[in-house]
Amino acid sequence: MSRKKVVIIGAGPGGLAAGMRLISLGYHVSIYEKAAQIGGRTAASKLGAYCFDIGPSSLTMPHILTSLFMDAERNMYDYLTLIPLDPLYQLHFKDTRFRLYQNKQKMQQEWQKVFPCYEKYYQRFMAENAKKMLYITPLFELPVNSLSYFLRPRFWRALPSLTLGRGLIDDVARFFTEPFLRYAFTLQTRYLGMSPWQAPSYNTLFSFAENYYGTYYAAGGNHAITTAMADVFREKGGTIHLGRSVVSFKKQKKHLQSCRLQNGEEVAADYFIFNGPPPQEDLPAKTSYTNSAVVWYLGLDIQLPLSSEIILFPDDLRETMSALHDKLILPADPLIYISNPSSLDPTLAPPGHSVLRITVPVPHLKASIDWHAAFPAFEKQVMHLVRKKLALQDLSSHIRVKHVRTPLDWQASYHLPYGALFGTKQTYWQRGFHHTSTRFHRRFKNGFLVGSQAHPGSSLPYILLGAEAVAKEIHQLAKKKPTRD
Repeated sequence: MSRKKVVIIGAGPGGLAAGMRLISLGYHVSIYEKAAQIGGRTAASKLGAYCFDIGPSSLTMPHILTSLFMDAERNMYDYLTLIPLDPLYQLHFKDTRFRLYQNKQKMQQEWQKVFPCYEKYYQRFMAENAKKMLYITPLFELPVNSLSYFLRPRFWRALPSLTLGRGLIDDVARFFTEPFLRYAFTLQTRYLGMSPWQAPSYNTLFSFAENYYGTYYAAGGNHAITTAMADVFREKGGTIHLGRSVVSFKKQKKHLQSCRLQNGEEVAADYFIFNGPPPQEDLPAKTSYTNSAVVWYLGLDIQLPLSSEIILFPDDLRETMSALHDKLILPADPLIYISNPSSLDPTLAPPGHSVLRITVPVPHLKASIDWHAAFPAFEKQVMHLVRKKLALQDLSSHIRVKHVRTPLDWQASYHLPYGALFGTKQTYWQRGFHHTSTRFHRRFKNGFLVGSQAHPGSSLPYILLGAEAVAKEIHQLAKKKPTRD
């Protein structure tokens, strides 16, 4: 009798994490990735001598990543160097500048300097969310694959902390009446692609996690994390096949038997894990999608005196969010995220040069926006706002390389429906028993979803928790079933 076989489709962080756990449990695991490199949107993009992270540029809750490596009998710090961000963010709202720090002394000084009346409310916010984290995190460690999920004691213990029916901005407003602070402690909806007026209240955990655990940058770029995961996976005997696209499956009743590759090869397995957008047939007819984004990747021949993470808020965030999610139009005053990783890691560019990434949320492709016609004016508007709000010189003469991704590119290159950067919205309805990963598993008893669209969420720590839940479920199922010869 041979080891049980697992095929993972997609070498993003979810697929790699599931592979690391299952190979450590003794399974025969193979990963098939259609692209020429691992990582998905956590991969690197190199433009000449400049190196960019395609997607996330930072990590919080590093203990979850540490646990993943420990379970694979590896020391994470033999593979990665994590650099703490200090400050976590530099925030701009009208004429106010405010920095968030993990360091308690620096954060106290910032409160006293900018918002002296609110420090005690910040402490209350952190204390309440520490309790919320204790109750809700166990829910992320279980797959939502049946109604029994909602009957477990841990769900009922967590139910009061979910504050069902309350929106994120309403929850934060209990602590902060100042609009800027409400924005500052809901900014993590950037990982959800949602409006803080629509996101469920339990997402205050994102803000708590960053402020409590800190935020870190992986030396060399965030793609160094998936590279390290792939190294451990291969060391333990796993195989990764790059440039190998899966085109179809052989099914029998509610079980997947094999997958067929583009080259005609057929691969049989006991279990299949999908790291990517869920099949459209597993999405409800009225599925709502997150916003997309336009991202500029700029290689500059100068270094800018900027923090590593900067957020430029519009004067009326609610109106901007309404444009993105309700009206589906380009906002008159966009929200702008700026990553300046060269301030932490000079190896990303030639000496004296830097890399800059500018991300602006925009509506998904269900909006009636002609991107070919609208882009030039929109780019001019964004660059003007960046220069004005940061008091910068015109950067155009310093740009040595430039690449831009619009919603059209996210859809074409990463098969994201409607170019929605974070897929389906994390509403209570779409994240409960109707969750896409749950619907998919009900169709195929030996098929599982991991990644940003699977339970429990879209940021890297929660993707890792979701992969852990899937690996545990497969291991429990495997104990009950005979091994494939």
